[in-house]
Amino acid sequence: MKTPRLDYILQALDAPSRLHLRKWLEMEMGGKQPREQILLQLIWDKVPREEMWHILFPDEARDYGKLNRLREQLLRSVELYLSLEAFKKDERQRDLYFLKALNERNMPLIFPTMAKKFLKRLEKEEQEDTKQIRFRYELESEWVHYQIMNSRSTEKSRLGHRHAAFETWWVLEKLRAMCNDLATGLMDKDTQESNRMVLPWLKEELRKHMPILGTLYAELYELLDSEEKEIEHLRQKFFTHHQKFMPDRRHDFFLMMINHFSKKNLHDNKREYFLRLWEYMEHAHEHRIFHSKGFLSPRMFGTLVSIQLHALAPENRKEGLEQTRRWMQANKSHIIPAFREGAYGFAMARIFAREGNYVALKKIEWEVKTWDPESLVDYRFLLITHYYEQEELENCRLEINALLQYLKRRDRLTEKAQLGAIHALRYFKKMLNSTGSVSYWEKVQTHLADRSVPIRQRPWLQEAAQKKLTEAQRRLIIK
Repeated sequence: MKTPRLDYILQALDAPSRLHLRKWLEMEMGGKQPREQILLQLIWDKVPREEMWHILFPDEARDYGKLNRLREQLLRSVELYLSLEAFKKDERQRDLYFLKALNERNMPLIFPTMAKKFLKRLEKEEQEDTKQIRFRYELESEWVHYQIMNSRSTEKSRLGHRHAAFETWWVLEKLRAMCNDLATGLMDKDTQESNRMVLPWLKEELRKHMPILGTLYAELYELLDSEEKEIEHLRQKFFTHHQKFMPDRRHDFFLMMINHFSKKNLHDNKREYFLRLWEYMEHAHEHRIFHSKGFLSPRMFGTLVSIQLHALAPENRKEGLEQTRRWMQANKSHIIPAFREGAYGFAMARIFAREGNYVALKKIEWEVKTWDPESLVDYRFLLITHYYEQEELENCRLEINALLQYLKRRDRLTEKAQLGAIHALRYFKKMLNSTGSVSYWEKVQTHLADRSVPIRQRPWLQEAAQKKLTEAQRRLIIK
């Protein structure tokens, strides 16, 4: 069953945010809607709907439509609260809307003073990303609007600043989008070819106003558009200037660079690849490249743990697992508080699976189940692979069927995640139900290598299919 949006949002708030929301609601409602305050606490306490009704409307006949209307009212209030909190933290947007208010309310005497003040503050900022340039364009647009509305001649310099800001914003955003499309495989060959022709012009335009970021994005595009395996030169340049990026753009740039490194190096020497990948990711983590508002997302924490586990040396497996545990404990506080226990629990499940500690793996199920549907799917795959490797084939079949049923009734998973899991389960069934010929397993390997089809657990399945292929070839030789 899908978690209602209101419940999902409220459960994700940490303790300080919950307290602040409660106080904000009290002020917003002036004490007129005590039921909303009670409903708020009932949702946090995870009280069932039937009990909610008796607590909120003790003397009335049950009418869940009335309860749903109250929930909808509270949801609108919570959404407004979150929007205002985000707005309060964005100084540029506050400045811009203040200028808009001066124009709308016809207060021309202080407009130039305030606009100059905001521009001066903008010029002192070290970061020079597209959001900054877009703000400059919008601020200049308000200034031009002020001059028109107050029957003043529009200064040519103002129009020139507005045009330059818009052009710089568009060019850098265009280059960034080109990098993203190329990195994610969304770019067709014709577009790729035309982009190669326009790239020199984009670089020249950015050189005038944003030389550092323009050069970095241009070099990233050239890297993504090549067969080059090494990223060291660009990586070093990125870390020299990474403070120039806004945090979310810094994160995206680094991951596009790392994904290229992975595509070009994964199939050479897996152990060496994962060691280098961990070196790069650990360095980025130390520079807080992956942090947003001071915290790591639960998925990024899981990714960092997964890379460490892949980099383990077979001969020092026990020591490596212990080292990973210590890293997890040292970095647990970095995870977003609302998801901390669930994300840490899932990471521990990965450790237990590597140790073959099935008892501990089963015990941790509840922590994973209460956190995130997608991670619960991955947790189920840990159980399936454990049963398969231990040759407990009946238990393996039961887990596969249970997960298929779960996937059919879940609607919080994205379509891609759901399809990826279903495709993976089909291949698990092939592993269980078929000895297969050489040509059969060669065909399976070809299908698994097709990246256009989403398949969860792809590396594990490819390894298992290779073993099946080797067995089939051996049987053929014996015959």
